[in-house]
Amino acid sequence: MKRVLTVLLLVFVLAGVSSADLGLKSIAPQIGVIFPESPYSTGFEIGATADLGEFAPQFTLLPLVTYWHAGGSESGLDYSFSNFQIGGDVHYNFKDAPGFFAGAGLSLNFLSFSEDYVDPVFGTPYTFDDSATRIGLGFLAGYEMPIDKYKGFVQAKYNIISDFGTFELVIGLHFNTN
Repeated sequence: MKRVLTVLLLVFVLAGVSSADLGLKSIAPQIGVIFPESPYSTGFEIGATADLGEFAPQFTLLPLVTYWHAGGSESGLDYSFSNFQIGGDVHYNFKDAPGFFAGAGLSLNFLSFSEDYVDPVFGTPYTFDDSATRIGLGFLAGYEMPIDKYKGFVQAKYNIISDFGTFELVIGLHFNTN
């Protein structure tokens, strides 16, 4: 896992240094649904990404910021889990299938966990909070389509955050900056 992260980080660094076509092309707000591993229920995600252009033929660099929240309840125990994520994705744009892309990304994840419980015998409420910062690796695929003068997209992504995984489905709309 560390070797994969090192290789992806190297790709990001080399991409930024070697490209003459990098620059802010568009900004896209995005919303979606998050499916974290059990026992958490489906959650809601919001975020934004930016298109920094191609650093090599068919390879696009996209930094991102997202936030999601999921929760659940079981036997009188209420729990919630959230993540603030800062990262970057690399998309490979298929030449023979315009609009389709696949890729991978790295992220820094600020995880927060909360658990609330009321003792059934004494009625005493208990709260437990914890947080952690973890590196994540994501694999994605999606489709971009022109919508008037904008570019809409739909994307599916699987994130591996340490020993925890999430699947997300997002939609967004790129607004050109030039």
